[in-house]
Amino acid sequence: ILMTSHLARKCLKRSTHQLGNTQSVQQIRTRLVSLQQVRKDLASNLIPRVNK
Repeated sequence: ILMTSHLARKCLKRSTHQLGNTQSVQQIRTRLVSLQQVRKDLASNLIPRVNK
C-alpha cells in the first residue's frame, strides 16, 4: 500500500508539473480527498453489518 501511494504521488507530481496549473492541482486534490471520504463512509457502513 505504501509503495502504490508513493508511486501515485510521483505520478501526480509529474502530471501537475507538466500541467503547471494550480487549479487542476486543486481539482485532483479534492478528488483524492472525496475518494478517501467515500472509502471511510463505506468502511463505517460495512463494520456494523459485519458485527450484526
